[in-house]
Amino acid sequence: MGMAHTSPESGTRARRAYAQLAGTGARRTIARQLVLDALDENGGHRSAADIHELIVGRAPAVTLSTVYRTLSTLTEHGLVHTLTRGGEVHYGFADAPHHHGVCTGCGTTTEIPAEMVADLVDRLQRAAGLTLAPDGITLAGLCPACAASTRL
Repeated sequence: MGMAHTSPESGTRARRAYAQLAGTGARRTIARQLVLDALDENGGHRSAADIHELIVGRAPAVTLSTVYRTLSTLTEHGLVHTLTRGGEVHYGFADAPHHHGVCTGCGTTTEIPAEMVADLVDRLQRAAGLTLAPDGITLAGLCPACAASTRL
């Protein structure tokens, strides 16, 4: 799972996404706000079950099926995107172009801003004659915590 983290900008992505959603005329619901908050508070990409687990303590009436429906709506509006890992779908914000780094030890997903690897991606596409899918590339490796524990 990885450790939850908060940053000075914690909550900012959720607020922006919720404002965008409201701008489309979509209904404002507690479930939508809670799902966005859960994604923002914990960073990275989470499964629907993980998101539900984070929400249920605050709002027991929000069921897992409500979380799935909410994620589907947020994905349809382009606010959230999916990443499939190990046969399980994970959800993350789609507010900035990015690729993914996945820790093979704990499963933590890190967003890699697209501009950081733009030159590499361009070279790869030219060399391989590929056009990368919109969800970009996923790199596997060890996060700092897992790398440190393997050296012990």
